[in-house]
Amino acid sequence: MIIKTKPALLLLALPLGATLSAQNAGPTAAPTTQSAPGRQVTPGSILAAQIQAIVDTKDLSDESKQRQIAAAIRLAIVTGLTNVDDPTAAAHLVIELTRAATQAAPAYAELIFSTVSTSARDIPLLAGMAGLTEAVRDVVAETVRTAAIAAGASAPEAAGAETEGATTPSAPEYTGHVDDVIVSPSA
Repeated sequence: MIIKTKPALLLLALPLGATLSAQNAGPTAAPTTQSAPGRQVTPGSILAAQIQAIVDTKDLSDESKQRQIAAAIRLAIVTGLTNVDDPTAAAHLVIELTRAATQAAPAYAELIFSTVSTSARDIPLLAGMAGLTEAVRDVVAETVRTAAIAAGASAPEAAGAETEGATTPSAPEYTGHVDDVIVSPSA
């Protein structure tokens, strides 16, 4: 299984590397490829296609899908940031890749958040950037919420998806929602 997985990841990584090297070469590079009328091929669209292909593979276990999705995200981040020196541009690229990955596989949102935030912390250009983890979390939550609404869930149900893991207060008089505030008189 391991032997089959590594060539598959290599095949998925080739288009990403070719596109990014052409984009990073500067003004003398060939124009960005267009996949359909009006749609440019970007690092985010390539990552989304790779993740969608992994998710759609029926022969893989969920654990294998998670490993391959995480590897594709890490590879996209490292490859995308190869020639980037500006922390702001690097953060924008990471956010674009996060959004694309979450749109492709909203069911793997927690894995995507974890992989992106860990990868960003390991890259010196992004390691000290304040607020990047929160921005990644917000992008993942918003993308999942948008995907839930697009799939037919109502706005309150979609909003509940991001607070799903929240704990309910243990006060015996508590009967409301997680976001409710209980005010008791002080003695």
